Amino acid sequence: MRGFLIGLIIGIILLPVAALCYVYFGYAPVATAAPPLPLERTVTRMALNARIHKEAPKDAPIQPTEPNLLAGSKLYRQYCAVCHGMPGQPKTATASGMFPPPPQLFHGKGVTDDPVGETFWKAVPGDPEEIYDKVCEGITDGLLASGDVLRFRQELLRRFPDVKDELQPGDFDLAENPEDAEKYVVLTLSYGRLRDTFGEVLDLAKVHGLVGFSGVAGEPIFFED
Repeated sequence: MRGFLIGLIIGIILLPVAALCYVYFGYAPVATAAPPLPLERTVTRMALNARIHKEAPKDAPIQPTEPNLLAGSKLYRQYCAVCHGMPGQPKTATASGMFPPPPQLFHGKGVTDDPVGETFWKAVPGDPEEIYDKVCEGITDGLLASGDVLRFRQELLRRFPDVKDELQPGDFDLAENPEDAEKYVVLTLSYGRLRDTFGEVLDLAKVHGLVGFSGVAGEPIFFED
């Protein structure tokens, strides 16, 4: 038993020392064309799958309407195509120099066999709760402007003009950053007003293809047909 314990302790010490020497003496691959580190693929795949299983919704809260699909294609061309490719076009120099290599979505099956909720989770710009906390503080870095957000805001104020003081961004914020009117809407309502108007507000958001988040519940609001 004593020999087993001694061997176990030595093994525990040797493993991190060997890993440190592997990196320190220049054996670790660092070039974009080099193979991954030992077990790197396994560890990262396990971490990704576990996170998706934990956080990804079953369905995407954005409806696959023609305007939404057209808007999505424009966003893909502007922000994604340089890494993930376009139909009938070769891999770009940017994608060729990246490690790990970004999947080319128009070659092979792409993501066509992924669950809808998983694809949505991968595409959203960050954790919903983190985004909510940031916009409540007026931090909008990384958020994309959308005409749907502006139209939702305008229709909301037309139907419920008395919520203007509970709406963010407010007039003072928009005077400094007018583009924020197309980035987000935060609405804070009393319990009574929430009970009377919540359903109509959600229906209005669904019409405009928007995603909701409840700051009280701390979770996204998914719209069901």
